[in-house]
Amino acid sequence: MTDTTDAHQQRLSDLGVPTRMAELIVNGSVDSSAAVLEVRRWLASEKLVLVLHGPYDSGKTVAASVAVETASASSGGSAARFVDVAVLLGPWENLGPSTFDPITKLNKEQLLTCCCLVIDSLGFEFTHEREDVLEALETLLLHRCCQGLRTLLISNHRTPTEVAAHLDDGRLGRFGRCIENYGVYFHCPFEGYRRRMPQG
Repeated sequence: MTDTTDAHQQRLSDLGVPTRMAELIVNGSVDSSAAVLEVRRWLASEKLVLVLHGPYDSGKTVAASVAVETASASSGGSAARFVDVAVLLGPWENLGPSTFDPITKLNKEQLLTCCCLVIDSLGFEFTHEREDVLEALETLLLHRCCQGLRTLLISNHRTPTEVAAHLDDGRLGRFGRCIENYGVYFHCPFEGYRRRMPQG
């Protein structure tokens, strides 16, 4: 890799994009999968929330990584962020602006104010943290929608109903209504994406 591509990949990694996804983007190896095409449509639309759901190996994480790069490049300096739901509470409990979670290098202020926030792996919260994570997700989503900021959620659930049921557990449907008012669901079909990735 050249210094330029090294710097590009490091920038993406600093935003939380998984290393393999950052490599694909930097090397120009991202296919126009259904998920990637939907992300690009969403970024050009007025919808604030996108829920990518569907089976493993359908390109959801790659597409979300593309969203982080595209949103960061077009935001005029406000970087997008990518965070896994399993480590969401770390930055959520670091209020900022001068304190940061040591794992994600993020804080609550960044989660609330970044131009586009990707939250991966909904449904894989640690059991003992599940209630706190869902409470944080609800607050985040509602706040960001009220501020006109984009949020992309990734789930392996099969249908919008399953996603909403998971998020709305005991919440009187607030998640579902928020997504209905501000966003859109997109089912990503299985594409064998990982097996088609360039190896190296």
